[in-house]
Amino acid sequence: MVSIFIKQVDHYLQSSDTQKGKQHCVRRDSKTEFLAEHVHQVALVNEPGQVTKQGGLNIFPSNWRSESAIGEEITFQMSVKPVKTTKLNIYFLVHLTENLKAVTDNIVENLEATRLGINLDISERSERNGPEFNDWNREIL
Repeated sequence: MVSIFIKQVDHYLQSSDTQKGKQHCVRRDSKTEFLAEHVHQVALVNEPGQVTKQGGLNIFPSNWRSESAIGEEITFQMSVKPVKTTKLNIYFLVHLTENLKAVTDNIVENLEATRLGINLDISERSERNGPEFNDWNREIL
């Protein structure tokens, strides 16, 4: 995992890594020293074939490769089989400096071939103000 989830973000109001206490999810290699009790620890599974079960999903972490350098690609494989559900939320954390439209268009394009009648809703949420950070919402039928 390249990210960690901070439970007590208010303690890091001066940190540029949490964007002054507004972000809960930060890179694991962040320079900010977080107290262990402020970080949500996720069990890591490294052995090929091992499975983590969360919220009715089988997650195979050994199939994931993540690179997060400018101009590089983030490649991952995802296999999702919901258990008796009508709604499945999949979240992608995208840094505000990235071209969000290009990222979401790529996600939509890759999901188009496999969705088989699934309604797909993509939205951006930002705590910043200004016209360039307005919320937008689009539904693909």
